[in-house]
Amino acid sequence: MAHVGDDCALVGFFLSHLTESQERILFDALRKMLNSSGRFLILDSAWSTQRARFNTKVERQERRLNDGTPFEIYKRYCDRDDISAWAAKYDATIRIEHFETAFCAVSGSFNIA
Repeated sequence: MAHVGDDCALVGFFLSHLTESQERILFDALRKMLNSSGRFLILDSAWSTQRARFNTKVERQERRLNDGTPFEIYKRYCDRDDISAWAAKYDATIRIEHFETAFCAVSGSFNIA
């Protein structure tokens, strides 16, 4: 829980569009922008058995603009193992707040050396 004066950052449905090397850049930026007691909350697309019926875990997806123009996006879904790995990779304390068929909510803070 955040306290008055603490920094907080919300990352909403962005991480799933980043490659693993870009993921590191995001976590490095969060570490730099938050003070020592700062916390982050990540909301993003979850990998589930239900989703696996229609998608692959990492893929390019076709989308359309309002005018019908097609374009592609990079998409990767997070599973519990991916989220657990963030703790070690980015020296953070991670807590899964919610993990269901469509999305997950993950809170965390960086460990102070």
